[in-house]
Amino acid sequence: MKLKSVLLAGLLSTAGVLTLSAADVYSVNAVGFVNVTVPAGKFAIIANPLNNASGNTLPSLLPSAPSGIVVYKFDTANQSFWSYTRGSRGWSDTAPSGGHFDQALFNPGEGFFVFNSTAGDVTLTFVGEVPQSTVAPLNITIPSGFSMLAPQIPQSDTLQTGLGLPAANSDVVYFFRNNAYQTYTKGSRGWSATAGAPAGEPTPAVGEGFFYFNAATQKTWSRSFTAN
Repeated sequence: MKLKSVLLAGLLSTAGVLTLSAADVYSVNAVGFVNVTVPAGKFAIIANPLNNASGNTLPSLLPSAPSGIVVYKFDTANQSFWSYTRGSRGWSDTAPSGGHFDQALFNPGEGFFVFNSTAGDVTLTFVGEVPQSTVAPLNITIPSGFSMLAPQIPQSDTLQTGLGLPAANSDVVYFFRNNAYQTYTKGSRGWSATAGAPAGEPTPAVGEGFFYFNAATQKTWSRSFTAN
């Protein structure tokens, strides 16, 4: 499985042009779009990196997704998945009460699986505003055990050093790439990767999510970020 994601140039904002990368970012109330491509017949862990003006539900985020796309949202409390399928008449679900496709949220900071059952690669486009900590820090609660996470903003950088993930010894990051998991474990000497994974600190692409195992008690991933 090959996951490709790109933050497109020419983003719009209320104060100039926004360019997102591991470098500096300039602008205010930055609005733009992010493309994430899921190959034919493959799974990927992706993420919505923007706040949609109409809300972060599937009908608002992915109104034009083709038939054959299946989204799996991880239910942390029950350690199970809710599934949502795009058909010829729109989205449907097999979710329990309170998790239906028009109610379930896919906010920045959350990873989720997507399965592309079609015969061709599918590009999913997320449109919205870049989250910023202009009033309060961007906080994500990381429970003990497994959860699915993603960076809170559309930025590719090292998870702990660059993006501030509060990783501790024995915590584990699981990417799903090239049709297999790539695993990174935090130890006293830094991060160690499984065979086939790039060495060094785990670094998600823009629009990429991951499984996370928190070996300790609940903690908060806090990020201070503005586009100025």
